[in-house]
Order: sequence, then structure tokens, then C-alpha cells
Amino acid sequence: MIIIQDGVTYQNTSITFEYKEYASITSVYPRFGPTRGGTLITVEGNELTADAKCLIDGVKSPSILLNENTLFCITEEHEQAIDVSIELDYSDGLFTTSEGYTYSFFYDISFTEIDPKSVSLKAGDNGVTATIKGNNFRHEVLDDGVTYPLAFRIQDIEIVPTYISSTLLEVLLPNSLLSGVFDIFVSNNGQDFTKSSSNVFVNYYDNFGVTGFSLTKFSIGETIDMTVTGYGFPDPDAGLDFNCLIGDTSVSPFIQYKVDAQQISETEVKCTMPSYDGILTSAQFVEFKVTYNTQELYGNDEVYYYPAIIITDFQSKTTTQSQSLIVLSITGSGFINTAEELSCVLLSSTGT
Repeated sequence: MIIIQDGVTYQNTSITFEYKEYASITSVYPRFGPTRGGTLITVEGNELTADAKCLIDGVKSPSILLNENTLFCITEEHEQAIDVSIELDYSDGLFTTSEGYTYSFFYDISFTEIDPKSVSLKAGDNGVTATIKGNNFRHEVLDDGVTYPLAFRIQDIEIVPTYISSTLLEVLLPNSLLSGVFDIFVSNNGQDFTKSSSNVFVNYYDNFGVTGFSLTKFSIGETIDMTVTGYGFPDPDAGLDFNCLIGDTSVSPFIQYKVDAQQISETEVKCTMPSYDGILTSAQFVEFKVTYNTQELYGNDEVYYYPAIIITDFQSKTTTQSQSLIVLSITGSGFINTAEELSCVLLSSTGT
């Protein structure tokens, strides 16, 4: 370097200048994450160096250089859910890129409900679809056409759910090798998962079955408790929903009743059967099933509803104690099999 003033050379010193071309940003992934921070961002560029740091909203974030093309940055906690700039800073502010990339902070996901919350180990094979209710679900398609799919996770199995709205998702639940209660997780950007609250979970149960009923025939207009026997019913102390389904909306009378089952043991439940009063006017078979979730149904059986029996008359009204066999001929209506006459055989008992 030479300094000259008024034609006089004052200094002639050799100084070496290094001209450097700083790498620019070519891509950022993901482009958004939760305000709680901790999102690992992958920044790509050309000929990146160790002195490159991420500037997110003007604040340096922890950065790790993987190679000359990839830099990892970790977001800090941010108070607001807003779009901010993301650039590279070199040598403590000596040079800053200006590609104009943005990063969006969003508020954390929260959960309020999943339905159903009880499914069998074969839920996936049975096509069980769960609805997840909450807040701050996102489905992002950026200007460059990149889509950041939502991700649902349970038992380390990841599934892409269907986005309905910012408060509602649907997901086809997978099969499970293990029974028990499991938390669910959802991510808006494919990597930052939020765990469900304590009251939102999926209970996988072992398959169960129905072996019999205490009653199979019911008088129209009467409400009667029926005991269902089987195996593998839920633990009465588990507090899980268990229901009896009576009727089919696709078959006359096109009504289905969902009745809460009273659990007696792991082999017995009790259901209060509907009366069908004013709905059925003649004898009819009605479908009966039990279920945890109305999607997986067990005990594909039928019960029989018949009109109330009306007795109009019977013969042999007078009997004596000496008669060992009494035959009564009863007339009326509402007898099963639409009989107009029913014969009863009564055996006498000494002293009655």
C-alpha cells in the first residue's frame, strides 16, 4: 500500500488484502416451527464456512456447520407467532446475506379430544378412523410449492393425518402389538411433535367376544335390563366407554340406539334395552351388537321384539286340588309366532 500526498510518497508498505465471496442461502427447511423454539433448521448454500451463523429475527442462533453446503440452526423461544427474517451472518457482522428468506413462528398445538379413544389391536385392519380436536393445526403450502405435511405419531408409528381445519384432524389408526393406553403426538412441520394432554389418549384393547344373552325376546313398550356374557370385556375400574348398539339405521325401523353398558365384570355387562314404544307395532327381529367405539362391532346377533300380550279369555277356569294335570286354553293376542291361541300346561303342587 502506498500513501502519496502532493506528489510526495509518505509510506510504501506491503499489505495483503483477501477478497472473499460469502456464500448465500439457497434453501431453508423447515420454514416454520413452534414459538417454544428448539426447531432444527437446515440451511443450504454454497461454500459455507465455519464463521457462518444463523440470524433469526436479527438474533444469532446456535449453529453447526455440517459441510460446505449445509448448516444446522436451532431456533430460540419466540414470544409471538409471526414471520421473521432468516439470514446468515459472517465474522460477527462483517457480512450478512440478504436473500429475503423468512421463517414463521406458530403457536404450539393443543389437544382437547380424540374419538374414539378405545380401539382393538386390529384397528388398522378394521379401518378405524379417529377425529382429533384441538387448536393450531396447520397445513402449509409455500409459494415454491413445497408442502409441509402434518404428522401424527403413536407408539413410534408416524402417519400423515387428514387436515380438516385448524381445530380438527382425522387419522386412520394403526394396528398395535401391545394393549394399553398410549399418548398421541402431532407435528405441524414433520419434526416438532407436541404430546397430547393427560386426558387425550388411545386405549388399545385385546379382542373380545360375545357368548350369550340373558334374554332374547322383549315386549314392545317395556324397558328391561339384559345381561350380555362374553370374554375380554374392559376392566370395570378402567373407566372406559362400552356400549350396546340396538338396531340398524339401514333396516326398518331405521333407528339405532346407543346404550351405555353397565360393566359387571370382565365377562358380563348389563344393557337397558329400549322399549321401541310408538316405533314398532308388530313383531320384528332387531340387530344387537356391543362396541367400544361404534366402528368395531362385536356380537352380530338379533333380539326379538313383540307386541304386548293381551289375554282376552281362558277355559277351565275352575280347578280342584285333586286334579294332577290342568289344561288351560288361553285366547288373546300378541303371542310370539302370531298365535291366536296359547295352551299352557300347569302341574299342581300339594298345598297350593
